[in-house]
Formats: sequence, C-alpha cells, structure tokens
Amino acid sequence: MARTQLSMGKGVTYHKVPHLDNPIFIAAWPGMGNVAVRAASFLREKLHAEEFAEIEAGDFFPLSGVTIRDNLVDEPRLPKSKFYSWRSRRPAPDIMIFIGDAQPSSGKEYAFANLVMDIAVQVGVERLYTFAAMPSNIGHTQVPKVWGVATHAELIETLREFGVHIMSYGHISGLNGSLLGVAKMRGIGGICLLGELPYYATQIENPKASKAVLEVLGNMLDIHLDMTELEKLAEYTEAEIERYMRQIKEEIQVERMLRKGEKDPGYVH
Repeated sequence: MARTQLSMGKGVTYHKVPHLDNPIFIAAWPGMGNVAVRAASFLREKLHAEEFAEIEAGDFFPLSGVTIRDNLVDEPRLPKSKFYSWRSRRPAPDIMIFIGDAQPSSGKEYAFANLVMDIAVQVGVERLYTFAAMPSNIGHTQVPKVWGVATHAELIETLREFGVHIMSYGHISGLNGSLLGVAKMRGIGGICLLGELPYYATQIENPKASKAVLEVLGNMLDIHLDMTELEKLAEYTEAEIERYMRQIKEEIQVERMLRKGEKDPGYVH
C-alpha cells in the first residue's frame, strides 16, 4: 500500500492528507464548450470527492480590475485551483481530481503545470487523464464521438480497446493538453479524451460532449455514474441551440424579404 508523504511546499495550501493507493489523476481547466471542467466537476460531485489541497493564486493569475458594490471596492476574487481525493471501493482505482477555474497567465503555464505534477507525484499518481473538446463537422443533435491521444504507444492500444478514435495529428490547447507533456517528461503515462462538438457551437457549453468522455472514462476505470442530470442539461442546451438557430433563420428570411422589397417598387412593407 502506498502512503502519501506530502511536502508542504510553497504555493500550496493543504487541508488534509489524502490516503490513496496508486491513484488515477484527472485534471481539467476551462476550454471550448466547457467540456473538460463540466466532466471533471460532474465526476467530483457524483463521487463526493473531498477537497484536500489548493494552489495559491499568487502571481499565476492576473488581476485585471476590481468590482464596486454598495459604494465600496470588493476584495479581488482570483481563480481557484483545487485538488480532490476519492477512495475507491474496488475494482475501480482511487482517484485524485484537479479542477482549475482558469488557465494561468501567459508565460506561467509551465511552472503551474509542474506544480500540479509535483503534488500528483507526491500522492503517488500512476496515470493522468485530461479532457478536451474536438471541433468537428457534426450537428448539435448528433451523438459525439470521443477521440483520444496518449503519451505512450501501449496507451493507444488501450484507447482502441474502448472504441476511442485516435487523433493522429493536431494540437490540444491550454493545460488540458500541455499537462500531458509535463507528465511524460516525468515518466507518467497520460491520456486525453476529446469530445466532439460542432464548429458553430464551440463557445456554447456542450454537456453532451462531457457526457461522452465521461462514459468512456467510466468504462476504462470501471466506474458507473448516474448520468441523468447531465442528460437533462444536454437536452436543455440542445433545445436552446435549436431555438437560437430558428431565430437566426427567421432574421435572415426577414432581411431577404426587405432587400427584395427595396429592389421591387411594387413590394410594400
């Protein structure tokens, strides 16, 4: 049994010492469609994972301004970067989860990623999983595929076993991708699961893509989650996109009619 020996280093506040046995590490930051953070947050909530540490904001995040409320300046609200732990009832592995509210400032990514991995190594992490979005030529009503990348060849075969489509070339932006590179430098295997979402809806939260990557992760780790809440959120989001697209079509039709009226003197409007 691996016991955690934490070094209380600078920049990290520990609330408790997690006792995990060779845990899987899942890390997520905001990105397109909020796919990664939604998936990791849903997993944390369903497992009732307990917070055990937090990275102090320090100079990792910019202070772009302050809020005025009731004639007074509020204290700055900097992004949170928290670690959670979950002890498994076998056969699933123990899990450590990291969720960041925001990406660090430009130029601070490498230092931040190394600090995250410092804690992961101390806790005894054996494998890293991150999530991301894969913009694709699909419609918002379609079931998204899950794509994957890995740091080592044997993990590619694992992805294929679970029906994941392999991403041969490309780029994964932000720390959801670059943390994998830092992990590989430290000899830790990593996987990124990417949920498809439409090109035209990358700025809209996509719980359907989050659900897709969680289903694959659940199968890989033998964890079974009740996805009802996520399914309802996906249905609501899909309905909102449908409503928005109908509105756009109606506005285009009205604009065309007005343009036709301008060209046709007999058209009254």
